[in-house]
Amino acid sequence: MVTSKEAVRRQRRRDLDARRSKLRVRLGACLQRWVDLKDRLGFSLHSQLAQYLLHRCPTLPSPPKSPALRCHWRCSYGFDQC
Repeated sequence: MVTSKEAVRRQRRRDLDARRSKLRVRLGACLQRWVDLKDRLGFSLHSQLAQYLLHRCPTLPSPPKSPALRCHWRCSYGFDQC
């Protein structure tokens, strides 16, 4: 039987996990490149590398709506190179 304290604690944990998951970035096949870059630049935290890259890169324009143009846009900015 679950006590009300346990139920409250579980709900609180679920809420925290939901908030945390909104902050996650999934790198997929690029994970090893990310870790190598983080190590090469001497950062100890992933957030430090992310902040460095965001400050270093200019703001990109939004991708076009057309699928063909979107593919060209992605390739132009190097997003398909993992």
